[in-house]
Amino acid sequence: MTTIVDGPCAGWDTPIWSCALPAGAAAVTGTAVQAASDVLYALTGRHLGTCQLTIRPCRDTCWGGGWPFSTQWWEVGIYPRPVFYQGVWYNIACGDCGGNSCSCNVISEAIMPAPVASIIQVKVDGVPLTGTAYRVDDYRKLVRTDGGTWPICNDLTKADTQVGTWSVTLTYGETVSPLGQMALGELAMQFTKLLLCNSDCLIPNNVQSIVRQGVTQNMLDPNKVFGEGQIGLYFCDLFIATENPNRLMAPSVVYDLDAPSYRITNT
Repeated sequence: MTTIVDGPCAGWDTPIWSCALPAGAAAVTGTAVQAASDVLYALTGRHLGTCQLTIRPCRDTCWGGGWPFSTQWWEVGIYPRPVFYQGVWYNIACGDCGGNSCSCNVISEAIMPAPVASIIQVKVDGVPLTGTAYRVDDYRKLVRTDGGTWPICNDLTKADTQVGTWSVTLTYGETVSPLGQMALGELAMQFTKLLLCNSDCLIPNNVQSIVRQGVTQNMLDPNKVFGEGQIGLYFCDLFIATENPNRLMAPSVVYDLDAPSYRITNT
């Protein structure tokens, strides 16, 4: 059973630590990095970080209609093309080139989670394909380029090592910049120190002024800092301001129905 969490599927890329790790840190740095990733992921708009997974995709025609043929051919502008698959004839339609993001030839493609960072392996009938057999378009469309087509059916009752199945192992998402890795190391260091320290050495979070041996230290009001979408750490706040200056809670989505159709290949 897979646990669903509201955050990155794994800790961000290797942190750049702001200073040397204290003794015994190895036991808690994994937890600290994951916690720091969760915080920075939320404060930068919930879109950074990459995940790896294996999916069992469903084939899509370039027209995008249902299978086997739910769209009338006169609606898409081209006659259906007969395909003989596993002893059965099917009719497949593809949109014409008039305003559609489709070539004049039939395109065999499958939609992946976006944006695709890398394709690790594609297996058809349990056999891995070479990297020259496919490409990625528009950061999410897995296109067959070796003259073959993606299987019409994917037998989900079988493991992907068997005939009648196909699967894709990939990473998707946006990588974290070096500034983000510095911010991650800075915040993870604070969590590491917190996890290694017992309650007797902790200063209450709401303390704003400390006087020791004639030296006065004034601290930021955490409620004000957090209310402004910041943390109070230099690299963290610089990264948040750079990556998410408008304090968005999630990535924006724009729909432009009048925009021209085009395809970005080999993304």
